[in-house]
Amino acid sequence: AAALNPMDFKYMRNPVPSFLRPLPKIPGADLSGVVVQRGKKCSETFQIDDRVAALMPVIGTRWGAAAEYAVVDERFVAKVADGISFEEAA
Repeated sequence: AAALNPMDFKYMRNPVPSFLRPLPKIPGADLSGVVVQRGKKCSETFQIDDRVAALMPVIGTRWGAAAEYAVVDERFVAKVADGISFEEAA
């Protein structure tokens, strides 16, 4: 699941330097879902199939929470409890 915030609309509407918003810009900075792959340098905090929520960094990324898959630095990820829906977590 992905959440759209006022920030998403402001960044899409207003001119922003390309170093702050690389193109193409995919909307959404908040997301939740399941870990499907891990990077080679990741800690053991998150495992495949873990339920997680994340905040995509604003500066210098394409964001992409509205994409089918998103790559997120583990510093911006948190586990989601089983009783919480992905929509609530995002």
